[in-house]
Amino acid sequence: VVRLRKLQARRDIAFGTGSYLSVWHDDGQLELATVLRDDLGQGGRAAREFRKLHELYPDSILRDDALFGEALSWKSAGQPEKACSAVDELARKYPDSKYQRQSPALRAELGCKPL
Repeated sequence: VVRLRKLQARRDIAFGTGSYLSVWHDDGQLELATVLRDDLGQGGRAAREFRKLHELYPDSILRDDALFGEALSWKSAGQPEKACSAVDELARKYPDSKYQRQSPALRAELGCKPL
């Protein structure tokens, strides 16, 4: 986790054109959040890290992964309302996401209100 955090901390903007942002930053953010949830059992912290990916990397192709990961993390943290909110956002923003097939079962398990 420490190594991943150090990698993620490097978000310098160039004074000229371009930036020093790596194309792998979003992958690192996803990995950090996944480790927190799956390996360390820290659902709440993981959910916040998944949210960071969604907010900090607006052009990332991993944004739907982040929202689904956030939902699973809030579920593991015992916060179904927040999990439902993430699943709802996933449905609204990414209707063609690969997670749309899994979402109805997760919504039912969480007891989410109908969309």
